[in-house]
Amino acid sequence: MNTLVFFLVALAAVVSAVPVLFLRDVFVPPVTYPHAGTVWKIGQRHNVTWDTAGAPVNITNKIGRIVLAKGGIEDIGTLNPF
Repeated sequence: MNTLVFFLVALAAVVSAVPVLFLRDVFVPPVTYPHAGTVWKIGQRHNVTWDTAGAPVNITNKIGRIVLAKGGIEDIGTLNPF
């Protein structure tokens, strides 16, 4: 009997500790600038623009991130989240 009670309490603890997974929306708006032919020189500043016309009505996470990449490889050595 004690083993059963211990098992049920342990099971309840494990189940309550499991994170609840929520359905997340992922919206990747198309970038309008820069385009494939854009060349930037060191030290220049540019605005990155994108088209949000097809955005879903409710976006759960409104914080975006722009990552510099070349040839599909991200430049993670210079990432500064904020």
